[in-house]
Amino acid sequence: MNGKSITLHGIVLFFIVALVGCTGNGTVQPTEALTLTPSVQPSPTSTFATSTSTPYLTETPETRFFEGRIAIAGLSRQYSGVRLLDLNSGNIEEIPGLGFGTIAWSPDYQWVAYTGGVAHNSRATAIFVSKPDGSDSKKYADSNHWKSDLSWSPDGKSLIFRYGGELETSNLAILNLASSETYLLTYTGYLSNPAWSPDGKQIAFMNQFQLWTMNESGSNFKQLIDLRLTNTRIDWSPDGKWLAFVSGEKYDHCGDIYIMKPDGSVPTRLTNLSGCATDVTWSPDGKHLAVVIRERPNEMRCQIYIMDAIGENLMPIGQEEELRIDDIDWGL
Repeated sequence: MNGKSITLHGIVLFFIVALVGCTGNGTVQPTEALTLTPSVQPSPTSTFATSTSTPYLTETPETRFFEGRIAIAGLSRQYSGVRLLDLNSGNIEEIPGLGFGTIAWSPDYQWVAYTGGVAHNSRATAIFVSKPDGSDSKKYADSNHWKSDLSWSPDGKSLIFRYGGELETSNLAILNLASSETYLLTYTGYLSNPAWSPDGKQIAFMNQFQLWTMNESGSNFKQLIDLRLTNTRIDWSPDGKWLAFVSGEKYDHCGDIYIMKPDGSVPTRLTNLSGCATDVTWSPDGKHLAVVIRERPNEMRCQIYIMDAIGENLMPIGQEEELRIDDIDWGL
């Protein structure tokens, strides 16, 4: 990483956003400034493949079996924040604490990371890591800057996250879980929704609602396609061959499900929904996608659905119509 280390009490210069008040004696290590010029410029009139058929309801939860647990973040009348939906039993277990907003399983599925604090409070979020039952919880990066959009490194030693709020410059930062140190990976503009590739060599992210990738050191920025994404999760398939994301033609906050190769090729629209999708995550075996769908785009009520990775056999899971779901991640 180029550049000199700067303590958490250092000076904020120009567009460099310094992390302050992190747990422990962490340092902020800004990288060399990067220019967001795509190495490959997509065509404004990109051609999309379309799934062989529009998703349809052909089966019920009783006739199909899915493994694992879907971690859910959000707020509702019934649950205060983050929780786990067991796909075998249908039970939902709340993770004790003040989590809400975003959530992510560790690569070995032994830990969950989530952002939280006091919802709708002026104090910014912190990052929490705990066992799925809420035990062994530890708080990180408790500063006066907003933190969201968590993604684990493949070795489980670090988290990358969005640092900054909706109305301010936001960049991507790395949290070292062993040392509690946090440093900025970028300081170039309005970046969000980072997603670490399974091999650890690339990071997909959103820049001004466009899909980009860079290498793990924070260089070699590359725009993949000229398509506006919604401000939600970008998710790598477990084998690292595909990226799944949500893009909308009519709405900024929801749309349809797309997949694409990480080099920008084979962009494919999987759904043509009468409602509106807000989030997507791959199953651990890569055979399915879990999707959050609103029946009406302008309503908060939503439900989790699961479909085949080719965009067929969309079916509802659980009884989640009353939940506000901000983020989901499928784990074991």
